[in-house]
Amino acid sequence: MPPPVLTNPQRNHLIDLLCACDAIADQGTRELIVRQLRDGIRQGIARHPALRADVANIVQRCVQYQGGLEELVQAIDGFEGDSFRMQALVSWLRSEVKLTIDLPLPAPAPVEPSDPTASSPAPRGNPLTQPPTSPPPPGPVRQRWALLVGINEYNEPSYATLRYCVNDVRALATQLADGGYTVVAMHDELDPKSHRFPSRENVEAELRSICDSAAHDDFILVFFACHGLLRDGQRWLALQNTRARVPQSALALAEVEAILRASKANRCLLLLDACHVGIEIGRSMTDPDFLRHSFELAEGFAVLAASTSQQIAREWHAVQHGVFSYYLLDGLEGAADRANKGFVTVDDLKNHVIDGLRRWNVEQGMPLQEPNARIEGIGDMIVVDRRP
Repeated sequence: MPPPVLTNPQRNHLIDLLCACDAIADQGTRELIVRQLRDGIRQGIARHPALRADVANIVQRCVQYQGGLEELVQAIDGFEGDSFRMQALVSWLRSEVKLTIDLPLPAPAPVEPSDPTASSPAPRGNPLTQPPTSPPPPGPVRQRWALLVGINEYNEPSYATLRYCVNDVRALATQLADGGYTVVAMHDELDPKSHRFPSRENVEAELRSICDSAAHDDFILVFFACHGLLRDGQRWLALQNTRARVPQSALALAEVEAILRASKANRCLLLLDACHVGIEIGRSMTDPDFLRHSFELAEGFAVLAASTSQQIAREWHAVQHGVFSYYLLDGLEGAADRANKGFVTVDDLKNHVIDGLRRWNVEQGMPLQEPNARIEGIGDMIVVDRRP
């Protein structure tokens, strides 16, 4: 008999195990991992950014894994960590997966005595011996959410001032609100005392709030226009209060993705206009082809970034926007809908932005800025729908 597939609750339990680092038996390893972390780690809120990125890396592998428990244990053995911290997490996860996955099952529904055809309730026990539960099939988008973050000026003196990130957020907020989105716009021209001021703490709080509020058939769009950083091979987003010498004051890109993936929403789009080197969306990965049918039922996770880690995402003074953001806005306005369908999909947007940036590079005689995309899922998700 083939091993059962891990259900979503079981995968979530793996995430809980990963984040409950104080359950590690070995005192030395526990002190290494939990040092400088707060009690909130039991809820998965690790305050040490390097640990958060490592946790997100392993969590992503577990969430994406489609095999059974035995295969997962074997896969964990193959995880490679480039730090002692990662190796400790992997070692702990391996033992926890083998020993402690025992999720409570809901009580079986009572069987009416008058129903002679009713089967006996399934015995309780290890849920991994039970048939997997399937997630509900996707339906049309119920609600659209957008978190938009733009930062021109930073507390950190070594970060250059940007000119048009706030313009990008304001224009995108208007456009998406007209398209039916519930929009949370955060930029540094707001009152610093506002909960929408783009500090690291506020941005994470708003992202988690949206992800906690979203339902299964919702669409979440997240946009960042800011500096991006590359540290020890990991990608980070510089927020208004990020300081160069305080690594935890930046937001790990891996953490943003992990938070989005942990939401109930089955449609997520992450847009990155990072005006500095450092945002790279694995060119070694093969993007799956979009299926061209069932637009309304399409679901998945997509990332569209302004440049690779070795390029600079540029601003366009003539239009007072980032170049990537300009073509993004133009595409969402309808220019990307070349087939006149009445709506713009992720694939439409990707093609429009890539084509526009390639033309701009040639016309302006500027060094190459090549946007790149990673798209997962089935179907071509609708980003803006203007059909009557």
